[in-house]
Amino acid sequence: MSTQELGALYLRGPSELPPEAWAIVEQEVQRRERAVRLAHLSPTGAPNLSAGTVPAPGGANWVLRGALILGFLGVGYYAFLKLPNALPTCDSSSAEAAVRGAIENSVASRLVNFRLLRLQHQSQLSYNERKLTRLCKGTAILNSGDVPIRYRLYKLSATDASFLVEVSFP
Repeated sequence: MSTQELGALYLRGPSELPPEAWAIVEQEVQRRERAVRLAHLSPTGAPNLSAGTVPAPGGANWVLRGALILGFLGVGYYAFLKLPNALPTCDSSSAEAAVRGAIENSVASRLVNFRLLRLQHQSQLSYNERKLTRLCKGTAILNSGDVPIRYRLYKLSATDASFLVEVSFP
């Protein structure tokens, strides 16, 4: 079927043809459009400039490069400077691991052998960004039973990547 015949069928629209025939016409049109797009690419996948495509103007390339550089710098700043200094949230896995370590390695645990099975219903009571302190509460499911706890996540220095935890049983 020639391209002109296919174009005439495509212009008639789906109402003029049975559904199976229209699906075949659409597939053939998409296949031919894809073949034309692929013909404009070189074997390396880069646009073939001899096939009638025009490169972007020089100014647009610099704008795009500048935007990409600023984007990478913004992501890098946020990922490397902001994230390590932030305290974990009350329900994060790192906060739970710190609470687990504080309970299981405490002096009382050496006498009674406490094991934290799970930490449930974690919520934040307060957060002080200036003092780098987050106060949380939750329910510790211990091997000896359920116990309501409060725990404080804090840092000694804003530049320190690690944080400390203090657990209290009210």
